[in-house]
Amino acid sequence: PEPELLKRYLGDPSERIPCPSVAQEILFGARGRYWQLNHFLEHHSLEFDPEAFDNFKDFLKKNENQLDQDSAESLLQESLQWVPLEIQGSWKRQWVHSHRKGSRQRVPALVDPHSPGLTGGVQNQPDFQAGIADHLSHFASEVPRFVVQVMEEYTTLTNGNIIRCRQSGRKTPIGFCSGWVR
Repeated sequence: PEPELLKRYLGDPSERIPCPSVAQEILFGARGRYWQLNHFLEHHSLEFDPEAFDNFKDFLKKNENQLDQDSAESLLQESLQWVPLEIQGSWKRQWVHSHRKGSRQRVPALVDPHSPGLTGGVQNQPDFQAGIADHLSHFASEVPRFVVQVMEEYTTLTNGNIIRCRQSGRKTPIGFCSGWVR
């Protein structure tokens, strides 16, 4: 395929997408704006007036479901009434750069200094065996669904140029068949 088609299909590697499986949400998924903002408040609690801090926490809790959806940042403007002037810039950055709950980078970062964890091998046998079982149930079982989804998206992108695979008899986009074309 042409480079432009691939670029349009694959997208920007740093773009955020919904996690396609539970395992990916556990490993790579964002915790959401509510969690991120509360984490910020824990670190800056001494900079707030105690009564304003309690009111602010109540405001966030009351609007928990709307926080992730607030792309217009209307709740951000409303929240500034409780934030001390000295940290309003940091607060705004936290708000803007917090990611929607359950989303991940299109190409996940295997090493994240902000959320350290191991996504590689383990040393002892029981953990290795548990990892294999987990891999089969959470990762390998999802592969056929992802392959079909990719084929359908690519077919749409290439204006329906599909062929029938001789080996399987299934219709497939050009380039996804290793057998003869009928």
